[in-house]
Amino acid sequence: MNSNNHVIIIIGPTASGKTDLGFHLAQRLNAEIINADSRQVYRHMDIGTAKPSITMQKTIPHHEIDIIEPNEDYNLAIFLKNCKQAITKIQKKSKTPIVVGGTGQYISALLEGWIVPKVPPDINFRLSLEKELESNDVSTLYKKLVDVAPMAAKRINPANSRRIIRALEIFHHNPELIKNGPQKNPPSFPSIVIGIDSTKEFLLPRISYRIDQMLKDGLINEVKQLLNMGFEENLPSMSGIGYKEVINYINQHHSYETMIEIMIKRTRDLVKRQKTWFNALESVNWIPITNENLPSVAFDLIKSKV
Repeated sequence: MNSNNHVIIIIGPTASGKTDLGFHLAQRLNAEIINADSRQVYRHMDIGTAKPSITMQKTIPHHEIDIIEPNEDYNLAIFLKNCKQAITKIQKKSKTPIVVGGTGQYISALLEGWIVPKVPPDINFRLSLEKELESNDVSTLYKKLVDVAPMAAKRINPANSRRIIRALEIFHHNPELIKNGPQKNPPSFPSIVIGIDSTKEFLLPRISYRIDQMLKDGLINEVKQLLNMGFEENLPSMSGIGYKEVINYINQHHSYETMIEIMIKRTRDLVKRQKTWFNALESVNWIPITNENLPSVAFDLIKSKV
C-alpha cells in the first residue's frame, strides 16, 4: 500500500481518542504526525492540552508541538504555513503525513484551501473595540460582526472576543476579504478524512474522567509553574480550558468543586462547536467510537482508498 501521496486527517471531538488513533495508524503506515490542536503548540503546557506522551513523540515524529512560548502569537495563517511545509517535508521522505487535531477551523482551512487575508494589525481600531468591551458584553461585538459579515460570524465562537475583534479588523480594512466567507484555493494534495463519531452519552463520562486525570497528573502545579515563570494570566494561551479555571481557583475566585464544574461545562461546549465544524466537512469517513477495532477499521479504510 502506498499512501505517501495522500494526507490522512484524523478528526473528532475532545476526549474521543484522536491521539491514540493517529499514533496507531502512524506505526502501521510509516507516517509522521502533524498536530492540528491550537493549544499543543505551546511549550510548558503539557497536561492541560493533553499532548501525546513523551513515549509517543519519541516513537513517531510529531510536528507543530512545543514550537512556541505561551506568550508568543499563533494563528491560522501560521498553522497553514507550517502544516503545508511539514506535509511536503514528510512526503519527501516517502512517508505519510497524518494530521491529528480538534481545532475545527484549522482542519476546515486545510481541507478547503482557505486563503488567510494578509491584513496587518490596526492597533487604534483594536483598542477602540477593546474599550467597547470594557463597558459592553462580548455579544455586542458579535452582533456587529453578524450584521456586517454573517458568514464569517458563523465560523466564530460568539464568546471568543479575540477572534471577533480580528474579524471586524479585517472587515474594517477591506470588507470584500471576509463578508462572503474565506477565499479558497483547493489544496494540491489528496486527503482521506477519518472522523471518530461519538454520542453525548458515551463522551460525557470520558470528559469527566479526562479532567479528573489531568488534575491527578498535576495540572494545578503546571499552572503555578507557568505563573512563576512570568507568563501573565490574561495571555490567550492561558484562556484555554483548564488553565483559566485553575488560575481562578488559585486566586480563590471559586472553589475546587466549582473549578471542575466549569471545566466540564466548557469542554462540553467545545465539543458542540467541534461537531458543528466537522459535520460541515465533506467526505468524512465516520467510524463509531464504540467500535472495539477502531484502529484496524481505520487502517482498512485507508488501504481501500489508496
